[in-house]
Amino acid sequence: MRIADVVLVATPDSAVADVVGRISATRLVRPAGMVFHCSGALSSEVLSPLREYGALVASVHPVKSFSSVREAIDTFSGTYCGIEGDKRAVAELSNAFEKIGASLFRVKAESKVLYHASFVFACNYLTALLECAFQCCDAAGIERDDASKVMHSLVSQTVEVIMSRGVDSALTGPVARGDVDVVANQLESVGQLRGDFAEIYRLLGRVALEIAERQGLLSGDSIQLTREALDTKGAEASVASTLSAS
Repeated sequence: MRIADVVLVATPDSAVADVVGRISATRLVRPAGMVFHCSGALSSEVLSPLREYGALVASVHPVKSFSSVREAIDTFSGTYCGIEGDKRAVAELSNAFEKIGASLFRVKAESKVLYHASFVFACNYLTALLECAFQCCDAAGIERDDASKVMHSLVSQTVEVIMSRGVDSALTGPVARGDVDVVANQLESVGQLRGDFAEIYRLLGRVALEIAERQGLLSGDSIQLTREALDTKGAEASVASTLSAS
C-alpha cells in the first residue's frame, strides 16, 4: 500500500489490531492523516497506536444490513452511521459521509459494545427469532410460502406501531392479556418441538411481562401467575421432555 491521507480499515473485527500493527510498522499514514474503521463493536481506541505517528483516528459504523453488497451500495443513501473518535477526524468524516447520503449520530467510544449489541438484537436476532417462528409453522403443517406472507404482514404492522407509538403500545398476545393457560400450553408445546425454543419463549416472555406491567392493564395476581408460568422449572421441564423423547 502507498502512504495515504485517509486509511479505511474494513476487515473483520478480529483482524483490526493486526492491521494497525502492520500500518504502524510500515508507517503508511501521513502525519495528521486519518485512520478509521467501520466496526460496530470496536471503538476508535483500537487504532490509538497510530496516534504516535500523528494520525487522527475514528470509527464510523453504518447501521445497515449487508446481506447483499450490491443492494447495500445502491440503498446506502439515508443510512444512519454511528461515529466517534478524534474531533477533527469526526468532523471531516462526517462531512464526507453526509455527501454520500449518510445520517450521522454520535456514539460514546466506551459504549460501542453495548451499542452494537442493541442492533444485533434488532437485526440479527430478529432474523433468528423469525426462524424460530417459521420452524413452529413448519411443525404445525403450514407451508413456508404461506407463513412468509402472514409473517410479513404481522411483523410489518408490529414494527410500524413500535416506531410510531412505542413498545408499550405494540405489545399484544397472551402475556399482555394475562392468559396464563395459553402461555403454559405454548411453552410446553414449543418445548416438545425444541427445548432451546422453550427457553427462548420463556426469556422473551419475561421481557414481554415487563412491558405488560408498564401497560398497567393486568392485576397483580395475573402478573404473578404469568411469571410463574414462565419460570425456570417450566422451561427445564420442557427441555427435559424434549431430551427424553430424543
